[in-house]
Amino acid sequence: MSSLCKAQECGVIYVSPNGISSGVAGTRTSPASLAYGLSLVNTANKRLWLATGTYQISSELQLQDSIIIEGGFNSSGWIKSNTAESIIFRDNTNLNPANALIGVIGNGINNFHLQDLSIIVDDAPGNG
Repeated sequence: MSSLCKAQECGVIYVSPNGISSGVAGTRTSPASLAYGLSLVNTANKRLWLATGTYQISSELQLQDSIIIEGGFNSSGWIKSNTAESIIFRDNTNLNPANALIGVIGNGINNFHLQDLSIIVDDAPGNG
C-alpha cells in the first residue's frame, strides 16, 4: 500500500453492521457504521465497501454525487463473498414525508453506483 494512503485507505471507506460511529474509523481494522461511513465521504474518499450482514436504518440514506457503495465483502479480509450479502433494511419508523418510507434518496445527483447489495424497505404502518 502506498504511503500516501491513509485514513480510509486509498479512497475506500470500510463499513460493517457493527462499525464505529465516531472518531477514527473507516479502515480495514476499524470499519465505520453505515451512517458514519457516509459522513466520511469527501472528494478523495467516495467508495464505501460494505461488509456482509444487515444494516438497519431508520431514515433514508442520502446519496452524493459520484459515490460508489459496494457490498458483499467478508470483513475478515475484505474479499468479495459469493455466499453472503450486504442488506440495507429500512424499518418503518420516522415516516418522512408523512406516510412514506424511503430507503435511498438521490435527488439531483450524478454518477452514483450501487453494487452487490440489497435494499429492503419495511411495510408502512397501517392507518387503521
